Amino acid sequence: MLVRVKIDQLETLRDLEVETYRDTFGPYIVEEDLEDYFSTVLSLEQIEKDLLNPESETYLSSMKIKKSVVFLRSTGVKLRPSQ
Repeated sequence: MLVRVKIDQLETLRDLEVETYRDTFGPYIVEEDLEDYFSTVLSLEQIEKDLLNPESETYLSSMKIKKSVVFLRSTGVKLRPSQ
């Protein structure tokens, strides 16, 4: 099920994005570069700007059987959660 992220979920979204990015790319990128990415692209300010952008929508997906997190971000394309 897709659930649109609300502004009050900003910190939770960032935590999930940082954790996912670190788990995926951490072994291949030096810590200094990771921290730079987290403080710019994944900063609370940038994520808030993305969430407030009327042409951008962010969704989380979770499955009951297996933990799953999916981040969908777009600019200029409206995505609709499946029913």
